[in-house]
Amino acid sequence: MNVMSNEAKKQLSDLRFPAEWHPAARTIQRKIILHIGPTNSGKTYNALKCLGKGVPYNFVTGEERRELKGIHVPLTSSTIEMINLQKQVGMVVIDEIQMISDQQRGWACAWAWTQALLGTLI
Repeated sequence: MNVMSNEAKKQLSDLRFPAEWHPAARTIQRKIILHIGPTNSGKTYNALKCLGKGVPYNFVTGEERRELKGIHVPLTSSTIEMINLQKQVGMVVIDEIQMISDQQRGWACAWAWTQALLGTLI
């Protein structure tokens, strides 16, 4: 069992200085586009449409991992908690980012959306 020290827990839960998180992502000139509209109005569909049909992709969640082997796979679809913050990518679509402020989803969900927004290497 991997036990985290109190100091490590303290550092992990320190949310006071988000501008200091993810130094590699902060060095990149990023462009953030926000699509706002009512639920089920096609926002995510339109954002993803530009990626093209028939493009192979990997699928990663906390419960499932489907990765294509032996071919170039340009896309990965994952849950927000499983986003790879170590890999530089050309584009990220973050669905349901308004959940960042949903008190009922809890701290872990807000943390995941914040990490994705601030830490993705685009």
